Amino acid sequence: MGQKNPATSDTSTIWMGDNKAAMNQGDTASVIMLYDKNIIYMIDHNHKSYAEVPIDALGDLEKMMGGGEDAKKKMEQMKPMMDMMKMKATVTPTEETMKIGDWNCKKYDVKMTMGMGGADIEIWATEDAKVDFEKVRKLTSSFQGVLPGYQDYMAEMQKIKGLAIKTVHKVNMMNVEIQSTNEIIEIKDMDAPAGTYTLPEGYEKTDMAMPGMGR
Repeated sequence: MGQKNPATSDTSTIWMGDNKAAMNQGDTASVIMLYDKNIIYMIDHNHKSYAEVPIDALGDLEKMMGGGEDAKKKMEQMKPMMDMMKMKATVTPTEETMKIGDWNCKKYDVKMTMGMGGADIEIWATEDAKVDFEKVRKLTSSFQGVLPGYQDYMAEMQKIKGLAIKTVHKVNMMNVEIQSTNEIIEIKDMDAPAGTYTLPEGYEKTDMAMPGMGR
């Protein structure tokens, strides 16, 4: 609306263990994935609450809401809004390469559309890093699992070979422009702190929040 906001930055940490993974997004949100139990916890530190969803339900909004008649009614009510919010991505590999940090990277151009706007995304990915690329991708994209089109989006992102080391988003949504850059700074083997893969004490379990439906 003709105004500019100053840039801000924060640090996210991702942990990958045997049959489990976790991501802390600053001090505001965390995700814990327990693959052997098919559980993902989405944690809101501001409200001291969390939602529990089956990992294989990501992208299936009805299943994420627990299924049953109540979930079907909510889906019917939300259909016009969800149709508008459906996301779609097109990945185009390029021949451009660049070394970023310790990794040899290849550039991918991604065009993403959703609702009344979209984003041009520049992804530099490497196959040099010794991590499970697919688990990292699912972990970092889990919050998008509530959006329609998630499963097709994840299938398209399979065209990106390796781990995204640097990602530049240029978003235009209803004439509001936002640019953000995510970059992996360091990858190393170390023991995760105690409690990394467990829920914080005293947090309240809530229903999975749907877009536009509040917490």
